[in-house]
Amino acid sequence: MTVPTEVEFFTDPLAAGRITPRALLAPEGTVSGPFDAGLLERKNHVLICRLAGFGWYFNIGITQGRLVIQRPGAEVSVDAEWCRGRRLPPTVLYSWTLDSLRLTFGTHADHWDHPQVVAEAEPVPPPPGLIRWVREQEMTSVDEFASEEEFAVRVHSSLQRFEERLRPVLNRDFFWDLQRKGNRITARRPKRETDIQAALHAMLVDHMLLSNIDVQPEARSPAGSVDFQFTGSLRGGGRCRLCAEFKSAHSPDLVTGLAGQLRSYMDAAGTVHGAYCILDFRGPDFARPREETETLVGRLHAADAATPRGRRHPVKIHWLRLAGE
Repeated sequence: MTVPTEVEFFTDPLAAGRITPRALLAPEGTVSGPFDAGLLERKNHVLICRLAGFGWYFNIGITQGRLVIQRPGAEVSVDAEWCRGRRLPPTVLYSWTLDSLRLTFGTHADHWDHPQVVAEAEPVPPPPGLIRWVREQEMTSVDEFASEEEFAVRVHSSLQRFEERLRPVLNRDFFWDLQRKGNRITARRPKRETDIQAALHAMLVDHMLLSNIDVQPEARSPAGSVDFQFTGSLRGGGRCRLCAEFKSAHSPDLVTGLAGQLRSYMDAAGTVHGAYCILDFRGPDFARPREETETLVGRLHAADAATPRGRRHPVKIHWLRLAGE
């Protein structure tokens, strides 16, 4: 039997570039979306996202009256009958790991107060051909983007790859302040974000060269300065922008940096696209923050949701785990 090699990637426009092919290939992840039980009653068909090719697929959406996550050898779903009599919030989290699929109702901040449905999943990794296709898409030279969503996918994909580029640098102690006793290192502490910004900028510029995306550090606006502003060209004229702020997970300003600082920069820059990149140094040399990552992510999403949004989209949170070996 011939395995189809044509690749299909789709996300609902409401995702605004925050769902990338790389994210759907990851061994674990979560996609948040609105929920309306009436769509199940009416048996509407809604495709939220899909990645398929080389005999492998990953689907999230509503089909034949069921809310569903599907991948080879696994499926979890609920239907209108299951929803009746349950007080379900207007948000659902679609989550997956190597051996499970999960529908969790509620937001990152309050989902533990609502029902969830879990199904065991056979670990079926994406085929090498599909992985190569995704990498080729990320590395393909681009002069102009067909839409803002295409631009946002490119930037978010690069930020998701960024962790791979950071890890080798960390082992050289470049991002750490060192305490020594003679020639022996006795302690390591992460440097401040401002002290590593030049290194981050150099690596980001290298990432964005093929995409013809300008990376401006400390971009100024009436709201102050944002760590980085990414700017790309749209086909037919026009420019698109994405503001990104890097923050250490142990920073006392972790939550306010997103809800106040980054959102203010986005408003001043006139962009609906934002990325909040968390540098998590927890490991053998550093133990802060003490809170669980899931708790911190919940607080960030709750703070972002509480900001007046208008036509803005939720900020994409990139959690970069950077502990040295």
